[in-house]
Amino acid sequence: MKALKGTYDGEHIQLDEDVELKKDSKLLVILLEDEEEWAELSTKNLNRAYGESEPEYELSMVKEPNSEYESR
Repeated sequence: MKALKGTYDGEHIQLDEDVELKKDSKLLVILLEDEEEWAELSTKNLNRAYGESEPEYELSMVKEPNSEYESR
């Protein structure tokens, strides 16, 4: 599954990026009235995925550090 942004030009849905779709590919289109709705939807889904019961992970629990990660 992949989320793609696009716009409707009054006749067709125009995707913001090129993507190859197979004939009869199933699509789910969600109409967002503005960019704020998109951000709100993303936040809700992140909160659902990482809820209050999500444990806190200590640095000492990391078994294999990601060498490409830049510590902040």
